[in-house]
Amino acid sequence: MSDNPYAPTVETSLPLESQQASLLLIAKQTFLAWEKLRLVYLAVLVPFTLLLTGEALFQVEVFWLVIGGGVFANLCYFAGPLVETYVRWLGYHQRWPRWCLFITGTLFTMALAIVSLAVLQFPTPA
Repeated sequence: MSDNPYAPTVETSLPLESQQASLLLIAKQTFLAWEKLRLVYLAVLVPFTLLLTGEALFQVEVFWLVIGGGVFANLCYFAGPLVETYVRWLGYHQRWPRWCLFITGTLFTMALAIVSLAVLQFPTPA
């Protein structure tokens, strides 16, 4: 037994195959929960972006910025379940990290959308 109070207790006593199986189970449960949250994420960001862009969405530059931003936002969304899987694998099984990651990530994405569109709409003078 390790003297480290932060060392995972269950995984260290299991054989490597069981450790990998438990990590896969944790990852599967976490990623499925986050995929359900993706619907909320999109339900918040899509109307927000449409309200933010308005008629400017029909401009080619704005349209492609929104498409690229949407792809980027969904790639960044992947960080949430990755971090939560790691936290759960370390033995912390509370729900608040998921909500903290989700809320801060969504707010950060909204801030990036505002800044990106503001830079496009109000370019710096040359």
